[in-house]
Amino acid sequence: METTRDQLAEALYQKGLAMAEIESVKGEKAGGSDQPDLFEENFKELTKWVDIKSSKYGTV
Repeated sequence: METTRDQLAEALYQKGLAMAEIESVKGEKAGGSDQPDLFEENFKELTKWVDIKSSKYGTV
């Protein structure tokens, strides 16, 4: 179970980094104002699984 949790956390972390990179390249927020912020949703899910104050996850 720990391995599965760690893999999920890593996937969410990598997804968050990719989403941030896409937004910075575009120079605008992904999605329209009517759509939920996908980065925020991903971040909230990541906080459920790991301590975001950890140095590993501080980048996101």
